[in-house]
Amino acid sequence: LSSSKCSDHMKTIVLVLALAVSTASGSHQVDKEGLHGDHLSDVVVYSATPAGIMSAVAAARHGLRVVLLEQSPHVGGMCTNGLGKTDTGNASVIGGLAKEFFVRNGAFYNSTKAVFDLEPHVAEEIFLTMLKEAGVSVQFNKILASVAKDSARQTIQSLRTSDGERYSAAYFVDASYEGDLLALAGVSFAVGREANTAYNESLAGQLVYSPKNQFTTRVDPFEADGHTALPLMRLCGSRTPGRPGSGDDLIEAYNFRMCFTKDPATRVPFTKPPTYDPHTYELARRFAASIAEERTPVLGDFLGNTQPIPGKLKYDVNNGGPMSTDYICGNVGYVEGDSEAREKIWWAHYNYTAGLFWFLSTDTALPASLRAEMNTFGLCGDEFQDHFHWPWQLYVREARRMVGDKVFTEHDARARIVGKGEASIGLGGYHFDSHNVQRFACGNETFHCRAPPHNIEGPYYVLNEGDVQEEIPPFEIPFSVVLPKRNQVSNLVVPTALSSSHVGFCTLRLEPTWMILGHSAGTALALAAAARVNVADVDPVALEQQLLKEHQLTRVGQF
Repeated sequence: LSSSKCSDHMKTIVLVLALAVSTASGSHQVDKEGLHGDHLSDVVVYSATPAGIMSAVAAARHGLRVVLLEQSPHVGGMCTNGLGKTDTGNASVIGGLAKEFFVRNGAFYNSTKAVFDLEPHVAEEIFLTMLKEAGVSVQFNKILASVAKDSARQTIQSLRTSDGERYSAAYFVDASYEGDLLALAGVSFAVGREANTAYNESLAGQLVYSPKNQFTTRVDPFEADGHTALPLMRLCGSRTPGRPGSGDDLIEAYNFRMCFTKDPATRVPFTKPPTYDPHTYELARRFAASIAEERTPVLGDFLGNTQPIPGKLKYDVNNGGPMSTDYICGNVGYVEGDSEAREKIWWAHYNYTAGLFWFLSTDTALPASLRAEMNTFGLCGDEFQDHFHWPWQLYVREARRMVGDKVFTEHDARARIVGKGEASIGLGGYHFDSHNVQRFACGNETFHCRAPPHNIEGPYYVLNEGDVQEEIPPFEIPFSVVLPKRNQVSNLVVPTALSSSHVGFCTLRLEPTWMILGHSAGTALALAAAARVNVADVDPVALEQQLLKEHQLTRVGQF
């Protein structure tokens, strides 16, 4: 080792041993023997999502030795995997490292201001630069396998990845979209939608009618026999509308955020996936036919959320319409599934989405004008070049949600101000936003459903359910929502799968917000290490003061 590396390593050992010292106040303790693993650091961050990257950079800039473990060969989560049209909401609330990232993005395009829309490969280069500058050790293709925990002290001692490597540290960050680390560490969590009685939330549970991304024409959901569900209806099983406001185990739909181009020089034509079955898209075919009774269907009926991003004729393609890229009910089994189960679900989403693009570009049941418009697009030849020009990351909008001592709900967002004496670690600036969670056949007498006003005759029609869109002003986010219960784990922070209800999560689940929380989590760990205390015992005033020095915005009056 060079002298500088030896010095850094000795600093880590000194810190770890210092943290192992017991104090009368019950401060954070780490078993010395539990830290003699294959890899020793001050902080281990699991998953190089934008939140994970910001946690790692923030902690490392404070002098901590940080290891960042990423499950794939790339960093950046959704920001480098097709989510180019950044969900900023009120962009004035974005500060700290998140703002720095977007300013660096602007500099790439010769702007002195923040540019919030992203090209995937550019975003990844910026993330990698920030990590390198901070001295973060990034390790790729690391899948979490197990966690070693000191139950008496309620601390994580180490984690082991599927390749057999062990990573020990004084503190840990679960920045994964799925909340895998928190689950293995025995932290409480929830999956699905709470009933509206759980936290007295007006937007909770099953909804009577969701107008966004909804069928506005009457579409028959059954095969010619009148009772067998069409393929895309079968995904949701035999589910029927439940009582309005009732809870369930469903989560909002996943999809791929695609990066398209119209540039002939880099456009990669759509191809037919090996599993393609035209009948899979009979629901889309019937939807187009129902529209055609009044007007000519257009591509926007299926890909109605296609927006330009930086780069030559590049576009971010998101779900837009009742029959679009969201694979509704296709994520059933993903959250608690092992790596093999999740891979199968990834490929199911790929086959559905690639098949949809092939359908829209070739199926003669669609107008020639729609097919021609679709064929002006293609995959980007300069993106995801090591992965058949397709994003690595499935858009896991929601999975596990931690249940801490404090659960962020609809009421917290509407209140806008954190409780007295509590630290605010950032601001949220986005509206309540949930994608649809299920699709079912409704009858004319189904009380839960509202029938489309016209088109086909018959007793049944298709309805999507679960979409929530409601504007709210910016609000403060309490430090406590990134912390597990005090009696479960004392050296873990969770900036992504944070403690919230489904409705609360709907306004927190945006990448800029997660980046803000990741930054604040990393800074909180640095203060905890310096004071030799549990993360939850960091002084709230000191935390906010330090965040302000780092240009983080924490109060609604600051922007």
